[in-house]
Amino acid sequence: MTNNIEFKNAYDQSGYAALMERFGPVVGEALSDNGIYEIMLNSDGSLFVDGNFAHMEQVGVLSRDEAESVIRTLATLMDKDLNLKCPILSGEIPYNGSRFEGLLPPLVSAPVFSIRRHNHIVLPLQLLVENHVLSSEAASILNHAINDKRSIIVSGATGSGKTTLVNSLINEINPYERLITIEDTPELQLSHKNHLNLYTSDTVDMSTLLRSALRLRPDRIIVGEVRGAEALDMIDAFSTGHRGGLATIHAGSIQQALQRLTLLISRHPAAPRLIEPTLASAIDFIVQIERKQERHVTSIAQIQGYSDGHFQLKYL
Repeated sequence: MTNNIEFKNAYDQSGYAALMERFGPVVGEALSDNGIYEIMLNSDGSLFVDGNFAHMEQVGVLSRDEAESVIRTLATLMDKDLNLKCPILSGEIPYNGSRFEGLLPPLVSAPVFSIRRHNHIVLPLQLLVENHVLSSEAASILNHAINDKRSIIVSGATGSGKTTLVNSLINEINPYERLITIEDTPELQLSHKNHLNLYTSDTVDMSTLLRSALRLRPDRIIVGEVRGAEALDMIDAFSTGHRGGLATIHAGSIQQALQRLTLLISRHPAAPRLIEPTLASAIDFIVQIERKQERHVTSIAQIQGYSDGHFQLKYL
């Protein structure tokens, strides 16, 4: 089960086959199913998947020894230490780029892990309309916002489809623009010929990469997910001649997204005294996407300023 992965050589292909053997047939099949985007192992050995269906489903079990073997095999392939002092493994699964998070005792009673599949398929906005992810009116609003180089934040919970929507929005950007993406792990998909992908490391954080990106001649800067004080560096970038940026944030509503951005900016040592007006001048639109039974864009708001202690929002 190679799931259309392009291997550099036969050694990589055999390595991936060996890894799939460690995972076992149930996990291997889930990793090859484009309808599944998350695989979770609980401490009781139960395996659950989440994907293009109404709710999470249990698909099998892994023994404690099998689960620990998977985590330790991946630690070796990732060249990472795994011991009692550091029983957490975070990184990408070699050869297919899926995000992996694994924990061993004593942090848990038995080995657990979660795999977030790397979606290589970019859906055009029109296809999202056909799949009822957003209305044709919402697609038109976002398309015009992209063409007008407006800065957009996509807000939602884990698994709501934020990255899928951002990838679709990136697909609407003029193919001749130079794009720079900044992420912790690779999730954004770009077909533009002139682009750079920057990734954080143990020693280089997102704030550092944002400042570096400004010197790399971007037309637009795209942040995979803003979750810390780098929010200030991001809105500074969006405000200094690099309009049309994109980013995602974890929040349950548009108002919560603005509150969270304000909080994250306040954690920066150089945070301005008046955060909200600075934020309002840098971000043009916030899009809220949710997943109940299916993913759906529930609201779009245009930020028109900040006054009298409130963001001035126009819901579209």
